[in-house]
Amino acid sequence: MPEISEIKSLFRSIFGDRSFLTGFIMFLPVIILAIIGPIIAPYKHPDAVVGPPGVPPSSHYLLGTTLYGQDVWSQLLFATPATLIIAAMAGAIATAIGIVLGVIAGYFGRTINDIINFFTNLFIAIPVTLFVMILSIVIGPKISNLLVATLTGLFSWSWTVRAVDPMTRSIKARDFINVARLNGSDSFEIAFGEILPVILPYVVIVYIIQFNAAIMTIVTLNLFGIGSLSIATWGTMLYWSVIATAFAYGIWWWYVPPGFLTAWTTLALILMVRGLNKIFNPRLRG
Repeated sequence: MPEISEIKSLFRSIFGDRSFLTGFIMFLPVIILAIIGPIIAPYKHPDAVVGPPGVPPSSHYLLGTTLYGQDVWSQLLFATPATLIIAAMAGAIATAIGIVLGVIAGYFGRTINDIINFFTNLFIAIPVTLFVMILSIVIGPKISNLLVATLTGLFSWSWTVRAVDPMTRSIKARDFINVARLNGSDSFEIAFGEILPVILPYVVIVYIIQFNAAIMTIVTLNLFGIGSLSIATWGTMLYWSVIATAFAYGIWWWYVPPGFLTAWTTLALILMVRGLNKIFNPRLRG
């Protein structure tokens, strides 16, 4: 187990990196908004008609109203946690599958590696968004956000395998792995008991990247009308604004906030990953 001094040194390195710190500061208000949003929302039912249609931002309606008379600020406060939760689930599924398959492919090699790489290349060739769209058409229009998150995770692991596979092969050649073999450890004990702990710092990086990719995928799918459209997410807010031709009516306060939060969160996560890469990847250290 790492000592307390080592943990403190690691955190100093992480938060001392300008890229990570900038991304973290940008992402923090999004997390706070997700936590307290439903509590502070002026209206507890974001789809409820609460005022005249198309009212611009004011002291009474902080972000104005939609063309249906709904409060945009309340919708955004409910949409933020919903979007992050769905993307977090998808990212966790993709990360778990990618890490496990990457370790197996890298350690066992040969036929197993060829099989895993075949499916990896297959999923890389087919865009995740397109794949989930096709499946949603087959499943039907009542596809839930939970299923959207699951499908997104199940078909988003390919690049993670590509990253973990060579890393595993590199660690496999180290002396402590030979010692483990001599001590009688079997292949699975070495792969998941010796190699996996070594790459755990990279799991954090992988998850943030998968989480970020899942946000973009979920928003895009919702924008195309896939998922539970009755539940407010950044994507469904954009979907209903497009359906109602809010752009033509000049109601920018309906589609700009969810679009801005999507871009803001994506940029924040990219900066965090960049900072973590500098710290955990010796080849990128200054």
